[in-house]
Amino acid sequence: MATKFIIVGPNLDEAQVVDGRLQVSAEITTIEEPVCENLTLFASAVRTAYAESEVQVNERAVGAYVLLDITGVPGAGETLQLFVDIFQPDGSFTAIFQSAALSTIGLRKYLIYPGAVDDNSQLTSLTRLPLPRTWRIRMSPSASGNFTYAVGGYYLA
Repeated sequence: MATKFIIVGPNLDEAQVVDGRLQVSAEITTIEEPVCENLTLFASAVRTAYAESEVQVNERAVGAYVLLDITGVPGAGETLQLFVDIFQPDGSFTAIFQSAALSTIGLRKYLIYPGAVDDNSQLTSLTRLPLPRTWRIRMSPSASGNFTYAVGGYYLA
């Protein structure tokens, strides 16, 4: 089977037909494939207040797998929520995902990926949207108790 190439743009140096075949001379530029890059959005620590991750710049991924590991809770009915915010044209952020109000220790698994399905119910929640270029994680406690948590994840091609 022959390999087919489409050569576009100013990198084409020379093309000619020889013995009924097209021969080209061109500079080849490889396109790097997206990778499943690890993300550390919040290192494990005790937190008592609202927190925003650094703004993330998604270079090539379609979605993300976000993991929230709560290892300490204050009790007394206090809750913690995770939000995935995306950048808006006016410079502000808006949420495309909001977790349930969480009050127990445990690992939560969130997937943001267009067209994804959770056939084996391994995810805490699934959002069928693409992940835009500029986004962040926002953590919002209901009160000022001590929550201990970490948030990490992976970009997905």
